[in-house]
Amino acid sequence: MKTKRRLNRTVMSLAVFGMLGMSNGLGWAATALVIQGVDVGANTITIFGKGFTAKDKDHVRVFLGEMPGNDISSMCQLPKPTDTAIVCSFTTLPGAGDYRLAVSKKNDEDPYKRSSENSDQYDLTIGAIGPQGPKGDQGIQGPQGAPGATGQAGAKGDKGDTGAAGPAGPAGPTGLTGPAGATGAIGPAGPQGPQGPQGPQGPQGPAVPAAQLYVATLPPGFTSIGSVGETNALTIINKITASPGSYLARVDAELDTYNALFFDYHCKLQAQAFPALVGSPYSDLPGTRRSVSWRTGKGASGNPTSATGVSISMQAPVTAGAFGVDVRMVCWGSVDPSAPSFYDFGGGVSSAVLTLLPVGGVN
Repeated sequence: MKTKRRLNRTVMSLAVFGMLGMSNGLGWAATALVIQGVDVGANTITIFGKGFTAKDKDHVRVFLGEMPGNDISSMCQLPKPTDTAIVCSFTTLPGAGDYRLAVSKKNDEDPYKRSSENSDQYDLTIGAIGPQGPKGDQGIQGPQGAPGATGQAGAKGDKGDTGAAGPAGPAGPTGLTGPAGATGAIGPAGPQGPQGPQGPQGPQGPAVPAAQLYVATLPPGFTSIGSVGETNALTIINKITASPGSYLARVDAELDTYNALFFDYHCKLQAQAFPALVGSPYSDLPGTRRSVSWRTGKGASGNPTSATGVSISMQAPVTAGAFGVDVRMVCWGSVDPSAPSFYDFGGGVSSAVLTLLPVGGVN
């Protein structure tokens, strides 16, 4: 089982980190406690990081879930914790769900305290997360509401006085015969005739095969976007079908900018119809390019917030050749123009689902 956060790679030297700490107030210490990743086994939870070794009379403590009653330190003593790893053994793992995991090496300090070099927290998911279910049917229409109350009748106005009759005028001369009038409107339709007898049943039409949906899912975990430049784009996920015809290709993915520093993400869809020569280039699908800034999901200072995941979606029609088609999503990175002489890749792609939906006539 994988978890929501992974070990981060960095291309910054220790000297650069020191300069960054003095320039923007992000101070860094070699002994700071940092959780870099968690692996959930059959009956174990292994925590990876650095700075786990406690000083003097303090000892490392581990907490899982909400306080109080969440101290699991006694389960994390064999094997003995090291400065970079802690193994916690369980008779039975806690039930599937989301948990807040905390590690502290200071006995008198709140393990959930933010901005402390003596503790760190980690959002841990135990158990697999299934795919999103289909959209439910529309509910039935509710009953019509009761009519509103009738408003009050307005006051009756006063009757006006009858005017005086005018004198009778003299009879006028007989007028000329007028022109023929226009044809009158068509009269209303006559009543509907009786229903005729039912005709014989027609022959059965040919059977239509049900359309098959092709789906590819990125395994749980993180796929790093470490390449620089569109020409070095990495294939993140792909799906091949051997059936010719027309398809609607769609990708729903989530990018994680946690720890990304001056490094932006870019992704797009590509396709190659078969047959094709070995080494033939893939074609970009129009309108599918998506870009995500390293600052997305972070505060104004660039520090991570509680929601560093950024969802992206892209779709486009694609036509398969006589032997099918290969559709893939590729991603690459670019260094922010405002970056100094260092940058960090960050998390990368944390989840992705690619679907090929047949449309129109599919053989």
